[in-house]
Amino acid sequence: MSPLSAARAALRVYAVGAALIVAQLLRRCVRGFVEPVFSPQPERVAIVTGGTDGIGYSTAKYLAKLGMHVIIAGNNDSKAQEVVRRIKEDTLNDQVEFLYCDLASMRSIREFVQTFKMKKLPLHVLVNNVPTTQRTQPTPRASWPWCCSPTICRRC
Repeated sequence: MSPLSAARAALRVYAVGAALIVAQLLRRCVRGFVEPVFSPQPERVAIVTGGTDGIGYSTAKYLAKLGMHVIIAGNNDSKAQEVVRRIKEDTLNDQVEFLYCDLASMRSIREFVQTFKMKKLPLHVLVNNVPTTQRTQPTPRASWPWCCSPTICRRC
């Protein structure tokens, strides 16, 4: 296959994808944007990493509204306790808790897993909401905590 024919095929795929997206948007504009309704999930357990801010917070709060037992995993104890209190207040769900887990540390991850296992809870939903980075060059091991930490902003 020549480069030109490969480019044409790729353009066709993109064109079809764009057409489908536009069709979906038009259909939703005509019918209106309807938020999906999920049934209550009172017997389910969810772990949300990065659940103290932004999308992670909104996700944890929504899962708590559904009645799930929500465990927020993060590395900022004081902020997390405030978030847990707020979610419990807003959702009237007392099954929201925080467990410390620094995802930049394998030791912390292992401790988190052991603590979770001791609770003898099943796990139904895992939301990984922690930013990652792609390395473009090899990074010396001594620089890993600085370069690859999912919580780089706390070091600024």
